[in-house]
Amino acid sequence: MTDETSRALGATSLSQLMPMHVGVCVQGRITSLGPTLAKLMGTPLPIGQEFLSIFALRRPTTVTNFDELLACAGRKLQISLSGVP
Repeated sequence: MTDETSRALGATSLSQLMPMHVGVCVQGRITSLGPTLAKLMGTPLPIGQEFLSIFALRRPTTVTNFDELLACAGRKLQISLSGVP
């Protein structure tokens, strides 16, 4: 069964449902952070910076650029903050 309708969550709803989310635009830049993740990261927030310069992709290990990351849509990813073990 497929649902042919789609719905988008606003920033407030997304932050309430997923407080550790990272919003990324198609150019690979960070557009939003959930409140818990923002608190952990401190200031200044990396809004507008490249996702792969702030976060390290641990799995899959073969991804080296944002286009390859987009190709992983629907797969489980493991990320961490760059420079944090």
